[in-house]
Amino acid sequence: MLRKAASGEMVDGVALSTLAPATAKQVAGLKTKLSVTSRKEYPITEGFPSSLEYLQIVGCTLKTIDSRIFKLRNLAALDLSNNHLK
Repeated sequence: MLRKAASGEMVDGVALSTLAPATAKQVAGLKTKLSVTSRKEYPITEGFPSSLEYLQIVGCTLKTIDSRIFKLRNLAALDLSNNHLK
């Protein structure tokens, strides 16, 4: 059964396929650090990469914390200095 599954054959009516290993480009594409130093650089439409571990948003005149930041599960360090947060 394992041999059939590994070759992508049907097993008990379910088609299984093998997974291709991740390429170096895919692994390297995971962004873990992001530094935003102007409003122009702030990701308005595309959001923050979910793989971020360090996020720095400085001098962007933010008045509130972007709720998308709270969804970053891997975030270990956050720098929001020189903004207008209360």
